[in-house]
Amino acid sequence: MFRTFSLNVLALLVLIQILEFIPPIGIFITLFGGVFVTGILIHAFLLALLMEATVKAIPRGFIAIPLLAYGGYFGMVIAQSYDIADLQARLKANNPHGVMAFDPASEDLVMPLAYAFVERHKIPIAYQPLTADESFVSDRLATPDICDTIVSDGRHTRKSLLSIESGWDKHDICRIETAGEPTRERVTITTRSEDTVDADRKIPGWSATETIYEMRFRDRTIGRYRTASVSRYSVLPFLLAACMVPYPIPNSFCSAEFLTDGYNLDTRPEGAPAGTSDDPVSVMLGIAAYTKEDRDNFAGFGGFGADSTKVH
Repeated sequence: MFRTFSLNVLALLVLIQILEFIPPIGIFITLFGGVFVTGILIHAFLLALLMEATVKAIPRGFIAIPLLAYGGYFGMVIAQSYDIADLQARLKANNPHGVMAFDPASEDLVMPLAYAFVERHKIPIAYQPLTADESFVSDRLATPDICDTIVSDGRHTRKSLLSIESGWDKHDICRIETAGEPTRERVTITTRSEDTVDADRKIPGWSATETIYEMRFRDRTIGRYRTASVSRYSVLPFLLAACMVPYPIPNSFCSAEFLTDGYNLDTRPEGAPAGTSDDPVSVMLGIAAYTKEDRDNFAGFGGFGADSTKVH
């Protein structure tokens, strides 16, 4: 054994890396946590160096190794924060709000995941296109007296009770899904995803995927709104690393990457209409979100038919 704990840890780390290149053993190590063991041993080695250099068990100059390692990592994390903050500020500044005042008496909203929007926002009905056959399904909320009259046939009509998870404590409120096309002027929402271009990343090690919501009305685009989700280095450093020879194929490979965190950016613009949620469609059309009081006192939109556009 070596004289210092740090050298023993380093020797163990090197031994594990060598064993990972032996086909049967390497696969076993990788499958049973080898990728995490490497990160743990690296931390143990760096912290041992720091303590040993501090008490002069090894030359004081070795203290630079952990300081540079941790300092460089945390410096990268801070720099990524500035990069991500710049992206968030740019999206907030460019995103539109109050593009048009949606009127459910004369307009129909057509969008992906219409059911989710209807459950959270004060809108009588919304439509979702079905790409398979270019048809539509509509979604709306209904009160118990209407819910009790609906029979789900599994094809043209479907009834779903709302859950506490979706914000509704009243289990007798339901969402009704029916087949049928919009009958009013259409406000159409489409979405697509794009990876943030390299020019937006001054600092490496993080990535962002933007979702673009495009709104069309009367055959022209009237609004584009961008949201973004990011993946960045975790605040606490942890390296995931492993090498392996995938037996019986004699081709070795190694991979190493830091643990990352993912989250959505706040891209809701300043001055968004009061009562709207952080949903881009809500912000662009000024459609308010249900409050707890709204849910507790929900009285429907006047009936089950498509002409039921007034909330009670």
